Amino acid sequence: MSPTHEVASLSLDEEIAAWDRAETLYATQERILVPVVSVVKGGVIVDIGLPAFLPGRMIATGKPVPGSKDAMKGTQVKVVVSSYNRSARSIVVSGVEETPEEFLERCGHIAPNPDSYSTIDATVLSVMPYGVFLKADGVVGLLHKSEISWGKNDQAPLGFSPGQVVRVAVLPFGKSCRVCFTMKDPNDSPLLVASRHAETRESQDAIVVGALPFGLRVEINGAHSMIHHSKLEGAPLAELVPVRSVAEEDREEARKIMKGRSRDNTMELLRRYPIGTVLSVVIDSVDIDAERIDCSLSR
Repeated sequence: MSPTHEVASLSLDEEIAAWDRAETLYATQERILVPVVSVVKGGVIVDIGLPAFLPGRMIATGKPVPGSKDAMKGTQVKVVVSSYNRSARSIVVSGVEETPEEFLERCGHIAPNPDSYSTIDATVLSVMPYGVFLKADGVVGLLHKSEISWGKNDQAPLGFSPGQVVRVAVLPFGKSCRVCFTMKDPNDSPLLVASRHAETRESQDAIVVGALPFGLRVEINGAHSMIHHSKLEGAPLAELVPVRSVAEEDREEARKIMKGRSRDNTMELLRRYPIGTVLSVVIDSVDIDAERIDCSLSR
């Protein structure tokens, strides 16, 4: 059963014309883009020239945001008129899936410029363990927790609250026809920052996060890097000879030897440099395409 809504702020002639248009939309099943004007029990009210009820189960795009009842208000949805009764003054619409062209019609006004990084104001609607739902210029999208900062982020978003206004950029639209936001300025990419430090040879703090048989794994300004064991202090580690370089009949024994050496090297590196140790390093080179940073201890 659909609710009845009074027509407001329309003259008699305007009201007659609006009902005539609603009847035409019902007959032709034309897809139209309409704004959500309010949220009610069981769905939302949209404006097609007259108030129309869109049941929550029939919303195809711009679906309700978890934890934010009124998030859809002010957004736009694509619908068709599914039920029309002039005498009962009742109109019910159904949501329809958008085509890529219709998605651009609804969200194209906030599409990012591929040649520059620019930000817009967005209002926090709700905070979830995996990210933050935002509304910007009438469009709702997700700021995934991985897009909040360049540092590794496995925790639920912190420092956000409903109603808060934040500055974000819109990520390029993909085939999924969804709006996603980011707070990561490409100019602050750890690889670009590392490149600038490689040019100046300025010392950087690196945190030990692990070890491999041939070197230390460290994190520098949110980027991961390796320091080869030959660039570290202390006695040289055991040589690691590729098993494939050994004669076929000796490979099984070589594998056992290499497994032991690998374990010993890793344990020795972690003994010398426990996880969490802060080292002073210089960045030797950065390969942005390969996302590789090579560094050594500063002298």
